[in-house]
Amino acid sequence: MAYTNGQIPDAALVSITGMAGARLRPGPAAAWEVLRRAVFAAYGWYPTPTGISDAYRSYAVQESIFRARYTTSYLAGRPTKRWQGRTWYLLPGKATAATPGTAYRGLVITVDITGLGGFTGTRYLQLAAVAVPLGWSNTEGRSIGEAWHWNYTGPVEDTSNPGDSTGTVPDGPNTNPIAPPEEVDLDATQAKQLAESHTMLSNLQAAFGGMQASQADTSDSVLKLRRELARIGTRSYPRVRG
Repeated sequence: MAYTNGQIPDAALVSITGMAGARLRPGPAAAWEVLRRAVFAAYGWYPTPTGISDAYRSYAVQESIFRARYTTSYLAGRPTKRWQGRTWYLLPGKATAATPGTAYRGLVITVDITGLGGFTGTRYLQLAAVAVPLGWSNTEGRSIGEAWHWNYTGPVEDTSNPGDSTGTVPDGPNTNPIAPPEEVDLDATQAKQLAESHTMLSNLQAAFGGMQASQADTSDSVLKLRRELARIGTRSYPRVRG
Protein backbone atom coordinates (compact mmCIF):
# COMPACT_ATOMS: atom_id res chain seq x y z
CA MET A 1 0.00 0.00 0.00
CA ALA A 2 1.24 3.49 -0.87
CA TYR A 3 1.41 6.11 1.85
CA THR A 4 2.06 9.85 1.88
CA ASN A 5 5.60 10.91 2.76
CA GLY A 6 5.92 11.21 6.54
CA GLN A 7 2.40 9.96 7.24
CA ILE A 8 2.90 6.22 7.63
CA PRO A 9 0.57 4.67 10.26
CA ASP A 10 2.20 3.02 13.26
CA ALA A 11 0.64 -0.31 12.28
CA ALA A 12 2.67 -0.30 9.06
CA LEU A 13 6.01 0.20 10.86
CA VAL A 14 8.32 -2.13 12.77
CA SER A 15 11.17 -1.37 15.17
CA ILE A 16 14.79 -1.92 14.14
CA THR A 17 17.80 -2.70 16.30
CA GLY A 18 20.70 -0.35 16.87
CA MET A 19 18.66 2.70 17.94
CA ALA A 20 15.69 2.51 20.31
CA GLY A 21 12.61 4.00 18.70
CA ALA A 22 13.88 3.89 15.10
CA ARG A 23 11.40 2.24 12.71
CA LEU A 24 11.02 1.13 9.09
CA ARG A 25 8.53 -0.71 6.90
CA PRO A 26 8.66 -4.55 7.28
CA GLY A 27 10.80 -5.28 4.20
CA PRO A 28 13.53 -2.72 4.90
CA ALA A 29 13.40 -3.59 8.63
CA ALA A 30 14.09 -7.27 7.98
CA ALA A 31 16.81 -6.33 5.47
CA TRP A 32 18.37 -4.01 8.07
CA GLU A 33 18.73 -6.88 10.54
CA VAL A 34 20.40 -8.99 7.84
CA LEU A 35 22.75 -6.13 6.98
CA ARG A 36 23.78 -5.58 10.60
CA ARG A 37 24.62 -9.24 11.14
CA ALA A 38 26.40 -9.46 7.80
CA VAL A 39 28.67 -6.49 8.50
CA PHE A 40 29.45 -7.83 11.96
CA ALA A 41 30.28 -11.28 10.54
CA ALA A 42 32.59 -9.77 7.93
CA TYR A 43 34.19 -6.89 9.83
CA GLY A 44 33.27 -7.09 13.52
CA TRP A 45 31.06 -4.00 13.91
CA TYR A 46 27.34 -3.28 13.66
CA PRO A 47 25.88 -0.48 11.51
CA THR A 48 23.96 1.94 13.74
CA PRO A 49 21.45 4.67 12.86
CA THR A 50 22.61 8.21 13.57
CA GLY A 51 19.44 8.96 15.55
CA ILE A 52 15.90 7.95 16.41
CA SER A 53 14.44 9.88 13.45
CA ASP A 54 17.15 8.85 11.00
CA ALA A 55 15.23 5.84 9.77
CA TYR A 56 11.54 6.78 9.43
CA ARG A 57 10.98 10.52 9.87
CA SER A 58 7.34 11.56 10.37
CA TYR A 59 5.88 14.74 8.86
CA ALA A 60 5.76 16.32 12.33
CA VAL A 61 9.47 15.67 12.86
CA GLN A 62 10.28 16.92 9.35
CA GLU A 63 8.41 20.14 10.09
CA SER A 64 10.11 20.57 13.46
CA ILE A 65 13.56 20.16 11.92
CA PHE A 66 12.76 22.52 9.05
CA ARG A 67 11.43 25.27 11.32
CA ALA A 68 14.50 24.96 13.56
CA ARG A 69 16.82 25.56 10.60
CA TYR A 70 14.98 28.11 8.48
CA THR A 71 13.31 31.45 9.03
CA THR A 72 10.97 33.63 7.00
CA SER A 73 12.94 36.70 8.06
CA TYR A 74 15.04 38.00 5.19
CA LEU A 75 18.71 36.99 5.37
CA ALA A 76 20.88 38.32 2.57
CA GLY A 77 22.91 35.72 0.70
CA ARG A 78 21.46 32.72 2.53
CA PRO A 79 20.13 29.60 0.71
CA THR A 80 16.36 29.61 0.39
CA LYS A 81 13.47 27.18 0.03
CA ARG A 82 9.78 27.65 -0.73
CA TRP A 83 7.20 26.22 1.65
CA GLN A 84 3.62 27.14 2.40
CA GLY A 85 3.79 29.83 -0.27
CA ARG A 86 6.63 31.66 1.49
CA THR A 87 10.39 31.99 1.13
CA TRP A 88 12.40 30.45 3.96
CA TYR A 89 16.03 31.41 4.62
CA LEU A 90 18.60 28.98 6.02
CA LEU A 91 19.86 30.16 9.39
CA PRO A 92 23.63 30.66 9.77
CA GLY A 93 25.41 27.59 11.12
CA LYS A 94 22.51 25.26 10.27
CA ALA A 95 22.54 22.32 7.86
CA THR A 96 19.99 22.30 5.06
CA ALA A 97 16.76 20.32 5.53
CA ALA A 98 14.06 19.05 3.20
CA THR A 99 10.76 20.89 3.15
CA PRO A 100 8.18 18.97 5.21
CA GLY A 101 6.64 16.10 3.31
CA THR A 102 9.57 15.68 0.93
CA ALA A 103 12.29 14.14 3.15
CA TYR A 104 13.83 10.90 1.89
CA ARG A 105 13.40 9.45 5.37
CA GLY A 106 9.67 10.02 5.18
CA LEU A 107 9.47 7.18 2.66
CA VAL A 108 10.54 4.59 5.28
CA ILE A 109 13.25 2.91 3.20
CA THR A 110 16.24 4.97 4.35
CA VAL A 111 18.65 4.65 7.26
CA ASP A 112 21.35 7.19 8.10
CA ILE A 113 24.33 5.20 9.39
CA THR A 114 26.77 6.76 11.82
CA GLY A 115 30.56 6.54 11.94
CA LEU A 116 31.35 5.71 8.31
CA GLY A 117 34.06 8.34 7.91
CA GLY A 118 32.90 9.78 4.59
CA PHE A 119 32.99 8.21 1.13
CA THR A 120 36.61 7.09 1.54
CA GLY A 121 36.32 5.95 5.17
CA THR A 122 37.26 2.39 6.05
CA ARG A 123 33.85 1.63 7.49
CA TYR A 124 32.11 3.15 4.49
CA LEU A 125 34.07 0.87 2.16
CA GLN A 126 33.44 -2.14 4.38
CA LEU A 127 29.72 -1.37 4.54
CA ALA A 128 29.54 -0.90 0.77
CA ALA A 129 31.21 -4.26 0.15
CA VAL A 130 28.45 -5.99 2.13
CA ALA A 131 25.43 -3.69 1.67
CA VAL A 132 25.31 -3.41 -2.12
CA PRO A 133 24.90 -7.18 -2.76
CA LEU A 134 22.19 -7.21 -0.06
CA GLY A 135 20.06 -4.60 -1.82
CA TRP A 136 21.19 -1.38 -0.12
CA SER A 137 22.28 1.66 -2.12
CA ASN A 138 24.11 4.91 -1.38
CA THR A 139 23.43 6.29 -4.88
CA GLU A 140 20.88 8.78 -3.62
CA GLY A 141 23.13 9.68 -0.71
CA ARG A 142 26.05 10.36 -3.02
CA SER A 143 23.90 12.66 -5.12
CA ILE A 144 23.41 14.92 -2.06
CA GLY A 145 26.88 14.40 -0.54
CA GLU A 146 25.75 12.09 2.28
CA ALA A 147 27.90 9.01 2.80
CA TRP A 148 25.66 8.01 5.71
CA HIS A 149 22.42 7.92 3.67
CA TRP A 150 21.52 4.34 2.59
CA ASN A 151 18.30 3.21 0.88
CA TYR A 152 16.89 -0.29 0.76
CA THR A 153 15.95 -1.08 -2.84
CA GLY A 154 13.90 -4.25 -2.25
CA PRO A 155 10.19 -4.69 -1.43
CA VAL A 156 8.91 -2.47 1.39
CA GLU A 157 6.00 -4.71 2.36
CA ASP A 158 7.59 -8.14 2.38
CA THR A 159 9.13 -9.58 5.50
CA SER A 160 10.96 -12.88 5.72
CA ASN A 161 9.40 -13.58 9.12
CA PRO A 162 5.62 -13.09 8.71
CA GLY A 163 3.77 -12.13 11.89
CA ASP A 164 6.87 -10.86 13.68
CA SER A 165 6.70 -7.13 14.35
CA THR A 166 10.34 -6.67 15.34
CA GLY A 167 11.91 -6.72 11.90
CA THR A 168 14.08 -9.72 12.73
CA VAL A 169 14.54 -12.68 10.41
CA PRO A 170 14.81 -16.47 10.89
CA ASP A 171 18.22 -18.03 11.49
CA GLY A 172 17.73 -21.14 9.34
CA PRO A 173 20.61 -21.56 6.87
CA ASN A 174 20.17 -21.70 3.11
CA THR A 175 21.59 -25.08 2.15
CA ASN A 176 21.92 -24.32 -1.57
CA PRO A 177 25.64 -23.95 -2.35
CA ILE A 178 26.82 -20.97 -4.34
CA ALA A 179 28.59 -21.94 -7.55
CA PRO A 180 31.30 -19.40 -8.37
CA PRO A 181 31.14 -17.98 -11.90
CA GLU A 182 33.71 -18.98 -14.44
CA GLU A 183 36.76 -16.78 -14.01
CA VAL A 184 38.05 -15.45 -17.31
CA ASP A 185 40.01 -12.37 -18.39
CA LEU A 186 41.13 -11.63 -14.84
CA ASP A 187 44.70 -11.07 -13.75
CA ALA A 188 46.03 -12.67 -10.56
CA THR A 189 45.10 -9.72 -8.32
CA GLN A 190 41.58 -9.44 -9.69
CA ALA A 191 41.04 -13.19 -9.43
CA LYS A 192 42.13 -13.08 -5.79
CA GLN A 193 39.70 -10.21 -5.09
CA LEU A 194 36.90 -12.10 -6.82
CA ALA A 195 37.60 -15.22 -4.77
CA GLU A 196 37.54 -13.17 -1.56
CA SER A 197 34.23 -11.54 -2.55
CA HIS A 198 32.74 -14.92 -3.43
CA THR A 199 33.87 -16.40 -0.11
CA MET A 200 32.31 -13.48 1.77
CA LEU A 201 28.99 -13.89 -0.01
CA SER A 202 29.02 -17.65 0.54
CA ASN A 203 29.58 -17.14 4.27
CA LEU A 204 26.84 -14.53 4.43
CA GLN A 205 24.34 -16.77 2.69
CA ALA A 206 25.12 -19.63 5.07
CA ALA A 207 24.92 -17.40 8.15
CA PHE A 208 21.88 -15.39 7.16
CA GLY A 209 19.58 -17.77 5.34
CA GLY A 210 16.67 -15.64 6.44
CA MET A 211 17.50 -13.35 3.55
CA GLN A 212 15.37 -15.68 1.44
CA ALA A 213 17.70 -15.01 -1.48
CA SER A 214 17.68 -17.58 -4.25
CA GLN A 215 20.87 -19.12 -5.56
CA ALA A 216 20.30 -17.32 -8.84
CA ASP A 217 20.03 -13.95 -7.11
CA THR A 218 23.22 -14.53 -5.12
CA SER A 219 25.13 -15.76 -8.17
CA ASP A 220 23.99 -12.64 -10.00
CA SER A 221 25.45 -10.51 -7.18
CA VAL A 222 28.75 -12.38 -7.51
CA LEU A 223 28.75 -11.81 -11.26
CA LYS A 224 28.22 -8.09 -10.69
CA LEU A 225 31.11 -8.02 -8.26
CA ARG A 226 33.27 -9.88 -10.80
CA ARG A 227 32.51 -7.33 -13.51
CA GLU A 228 33.25 -4.45 -11.13
CA LEU A 229 36.54 -6.00 -10.06
CA ALA A 230 37.53 -6.53 -13.68
CA ARG A 231 36.76 -2.88 -14.37
CA ILE A 232 38.46 -1.27 -11.38
CA GLY A 233 41.57 -3.46 -11.34
CA THR A 234 43.42 -3.66 -8.01
CA ARG A 235 41.06 -1.70 -5.74
CA SER A 236 40.05 -3.62 -2.66
CA TYR A 237 36.35 -2.78 -2.56
CA PRO A 238 33.52 -2.40 -5.08
CA ARG A 239 32.92 1.27 -5.83
CA VAL A 240 29.42 2.54 -5.03
CA ARG A 241 28.29 4.61 -7.97
CA GLY A 242 26.71 7.93 -7.27
